[in-house]
Amino acid sequence: MLSIPENVADEVEKLINVARLEELYALQHPDPFEPGAMAAYDANSRAQFFDQRAQRLVQFVSGSKELEGTMRRYLRGNAGDGQPRS
Repeated sequence: MLSIPENVADEVEKLINVARLEELYALQHPDPFEPGAMAAYDANSRAQFFDQRAQRLVQFVSGSKELEGTMRRYLRGNAGDGQPRS
């Protein structure tokens, strides 16, 4: 069985949730720049759509950096709580 520190597992879970939400939008609008792909959206809705996607990208990138730091601390032996979670 793989034992993962709780703080690492929590951060991974956050990243997976952001990715899953983005996946839903990507499946619904595989190419939002294709003519007519977003014809049902008015200008405000289109702007909101792209703003939300940009926010998810920022969340994912910042979460990835946070996870990287947590994993580096764990590998160095100073992982904080580091309680294993199976």
